[in-house]
Amino acid sequence: MDDQDTQKPENQGLRALQKQTIVGMIAAAVLCGLIGSALWYGADGTLFVTADRYIDTSDRLAYVAKWSMVPAIFLMMGVGMIANKRFFTDDIDPLAGPNDRELQIWQRYTQNTLEQGFLLIVGFAAFAHITYPYWLRLIPIIAILFGIGRILFIIGYLIKPTFRATGFGMTFYPIVILYAITVYQYIYA
Repeated sequence: MDDQDTQKPENQGLRALQKQTIVGMIAAAVLCGLIGSALWYGADGTLFVTADRYIDTSDRLAYVAKWSMVPAIFLMMGVGMIANKRFFTDDIDPLAGPNDRELQIWQRYTQNTLEQGFLLIVGFAAFAHITYPYWLRLIPIIAILFGIGRILFIIGYLIKPTFRATGFGMTFYPIVILYAITVYQYIYA
């Protein structure tokens, strides 16, 4: 047996876990498109603002504050789950490090929710400041997608770490779109 037989090829293509992640991210894009379209076209008038109501900046920021509760609630849920897991397990001492797999997952969920929630709220504020009143309807749609994404993220993560990809994508893709629209409007509007 020579050295070439014992070495692993570095570029064999995607590994199984990467393929699972790609499938999850594609599913996220499809779900965002379907749910986002259904909310944009189907829930008009029940969830969304009327174009003439949110003209001044204070009204827009109040609208942002209202929908910023969604990421805050999901962050609070993560903090609460960590507190409960610590209290009812041997991991009550945070300096000892988490031994419980579920506690580690909830810590990662909470960290990721904090990161994405911060990006979302900053994006909401910038978007609401610059956009046309009609486009403010994107804010509740993205907030709802964020909530669904967080639920899918934690469920998937608890099942198998690569299954979190769909939930991650459902929170991240809408934020990227929000930022792209905002930057476009800052430049061209």
